[in-house]
Amino acid sequence: MPYIIFICSSSLERLQVSRKTTPEHSKRLMSPSGTEELHSFTNSKLQNLVEISCTIEHQYGHYFDWTIVNDNLQVATDMLREVTKRVEEAVQWAPATWIQDC
Repeated sequence: MPYIIFICSSSLERLQVSRKTTPEHSKRLMSPSGTEELHSFTNSKLQNLVEISCTIEHQYGHYFDWTIVNDNLQVATDMLREVTKRVEEAVQWAPATWIQDC
């Protein structure tokens, strides 16, 4: 069975603060052409990110087994590792009809 983890956006205010405090070298991303580019987020892009995150959570949240808010990269990463560890160690089941053909 799939286990669905949703990493949702933090609040607009938190995103704005985190983008202001992010070092310049961390804002560089690889472009499709393979060169590094400085990636900046405008307030409208950040607002769009928050709105899309809310829409996804509202429309598909009933499918999520776990939701992690990406307020802090280290905390979100640690939580993702912890959740995946729990899933790996938990007893899983599948309907008998799924495994009869194996």
